[in-house]
Amino acid sequence: MAESANATSVPLNLFLAHSPFQYFVACHMVNSMPEFGQGSNCLIVDAVWSDVRVDKAGWHEVIICDPPVGGSVVGAGVRLRSVVGQVMGLFDPPRPASLFLANVQWPLNNVLRAALVRRRFATPLQVCNYPEGIGSLRLVYPDRRQHLRDAMKSALGWIGGVRYQPLKEDLMGLESSARIYSLLPQLLPVHLRSKAVAIPTFPMSLVVADQHTCIFLGQNDRLLPPRLRRPLAVAAAAYCCSLPYDRFLFKSHHYGESELQREAFVASGFEMLADTRPVEQILMASTAACVVSFNSSALVHLKMMYGDRIRCIACFPDRFGELARLRTERVPSVTMLFEKAGVEIFDDESPRL
Repeated sequence: MAESANATSVPLNLFLAHSPFQYFVACHMVNSMPEFGQGSNCLIVDAVWSDVRVDKAGWHEVIICDPPVGGSVVGAGVRLRSVVGQVMGLFDPPRPASLFLANVQWPLNNVLRAALVRRRFATPLQVCNYPEGIGSLRLVYPDRRQHLRDAMKSALGWIGGVRYQPLKEDLMGLESSARIYSLLPQLLPVHLRSKAVAIPTFPMSLVVADQHTCIFLGQNDRLLPPRLRRPLAVAAAAYCCSLPYDRFLFKSHHYGESELQREAFVASGFEMLADTRPVEQILMASTAACVVSFNSSALVHLKMMYGDRIRCIACFPDRFGELARLRTERVPSVTMLFEKAGVEIFDDESPRL
């Protein structure tokens, strides 16, 4: 009887990770924040990474979706129901719980949140947000194309026995979250800062920069017109080569960039960095003097984590945003976040494409 009473009083913290960076941050939170020392921490990994080993230290339960559910509900009904069933089993006996999501549009995030909210536990479920990227610092609402995709996901989900909820809020679920755990709480929209919980910074003493190396972080460019992918990459590579470094590395994006982008950097003398871990984690042990990208959120994270020990540059961020057909009112907000975080901007000579 005593064991049951104790179990019902131990809070359950559920983290859902899709990318190496989300996994890295979730582990850092659980191992560095006292509030998680008193709870039962569960990690759900909806991905399979070749170079990232999921360390179970600090986690009471680890659920790995293999194969992962991924970004589509098509054919994912059985896997979605299986994961939801496993998670529901963690509530026996019932206990207070918090669900940590980086966004609310990814199928497993969306379906699991809806299922847990429908369950109506005696103690209300707390849905919290934790970092994924620049989107975690600003409000981005679904446009017409996103609404159409969500309607299709919902229809296909119902056919497959899955309840995917079309979005009626911002893509990351910031406004509906009970708490927002952030690496940069001071950069959140003002009206959301009362819900912010600061994630502890990383020990800067670990960083001793290699003054000879520059890393370019590849960017998912699927929204760019195909004919413009290579010219923009060539211009960015040429800019990097003008910087005072001797060695240049190219790190692929975890969701992939076009072959045209990758080939442009290799042809300019860049070596491929064969490591799928997030650059924020890589640089804790093997560092570079400078990190460049188009508008990767990693630039903001690195400045927060390591300050001036690592130089960070956003190369053609506005041009990249325009070509990716981001709504024009969103583009300046990204540049503003870079400037506030101390990221340098190179956009004065945007290439004429």
